[in-house]
Amino acid sequence: MGIVRWNDQATQWIDGLSTVTRLLVWAGISLAAAFTVVLVEYLSSGTFLGWSWAVLFAIVMTASGYAGSTLRNRTGKRSRV
Repeated sequence: MGIVRWNDQATQWIDGLSTVTRLLVWAGISLAAAFTVVLVEYLSSGTFLGWSWAVLFAIVMTASGYAGSTLRNRTGKRSRV
């Protein structure tokens, strides 16, 4: 339950940021996740598939996180009126 509550608070905090800052936060989270996956892959199998899929993963994750924040902000503003 604690992780869910922390995730909700973090999401609300990110959604309240300005546009550029929100994009940078989602990019940072995406890069951290991509590097974690690369590190786990390398440590577990000893092989490295390359950066192309990791960069693509980070771009898609950044775009989806930013789009989700934008949609949540639009929905929140409409429901308050």
